[in-house]
Amino acid sequence: MRRRNFVLFFVLEIFSTALAVLLFKTLEDPRWAGVFAGIGFFVTGLVIVFVSWKWTEKWTLPTFWLAHIHVWVITIPIFLIRIANWETPFNDLVIFGLGGALFHRLSEIIYGLLILATIADWLRCFLRKKTGRHASGVSTS
Repeated sequence: MRRRNFVLFFVLEIFSTALAVLLFKTLEDPRWAGVFAGIGFFVTGLVIVFVSWKWTEKWTLPTFWLAHIHVWVITIPIFLIRIANWETPFNDLVIFGLGGALFHRLSEIIYGLLILATIADWLRCFLRKKTGRHASGVSTS
């Protein structure tokens, strides 16, 4: 694991967020904005999942766990249910027993925690490199 991985993750996370905002402001149909934004969030999550999967210390990193929750529990279900119920207004959808708006709020919380975890893990990695001391669960190689 290297610090530059966390920088990549952070850049992707911010880019996906900015892209989603831009799409919802510029596209007339919010369904298509949601589809394209969902693809951006999905790709971001997959990059984090696949890159971090190779790390021996992955099990101790919040970024690893939150990326998996983001991809498998949030992004894929919300995307598939949106596609399967194209004509239904988003707020009327039910995902894992939660209304669309509530589930989307949950997705925002998880994504915000993923961004914070990325920053925290990057700082742990940075401090370990700077001090030469081992931060629990993080290596710089």
